[in-house]
Amino acid sequence: MATGTRASTTRPPDTSYTVNAIGRKGDLIVYAFIRHLDDFGAESREGIPAYRFNDEQLVDWVLNGYMPQTHADLLAKKDAA
Repeated sequence: MATGTRASTTRPPDTSYTVNAIGRKGDLIVYAFIRHLDDFGAESREGIPAYRFNDEQLVDWVLNGYMPQTHADLLAKKDAA
């Protein structure tokens, strides 16, 4: 999903990061807004350990994994309709 894909990160006053990614290819636009903690010991409300990744790894996954796959899935659904 190389055409028009961009990501930015911000750090709110608390200990979390926000990754904002917007990708456009053809007539489809994919938005991803992800907020995450950088505390490797953090747990979810259900007591499940948080994923261990740093900010750069998350941005890389969003741009090179999540966005292209999501675009492909949406395009397949659109073409099937």
